[in-house]
Amino acid sequence: MLLWGGFYRSGVDALQFALRCPGGAMNPFVQLRLGQWELDRNNLDKAAEHLARADMPEGKEIFSRENPQVF
Repeated sequence: MLLWGGFYRSGVDALQFALRCPGGAMNPFVQLRLGQWELDRNNLDKAAEHLARADMPEGKEIFSRENPQVF
């Protein structure tokens, strides 16, 4: 999977940095994208962790805007 228009590594770096910012660890968007990245890398435990955190505050709605083939 190629995310962020070809800027895969820099996008992941930015999201990992965002985790350390105030509120970043509970930001559903950050958690969703990191979960997708971990899925792409076949790290299923880490992916489940991030995706569960994305689901907590936002609910299933956050997934409804995504390509179903990603999950």
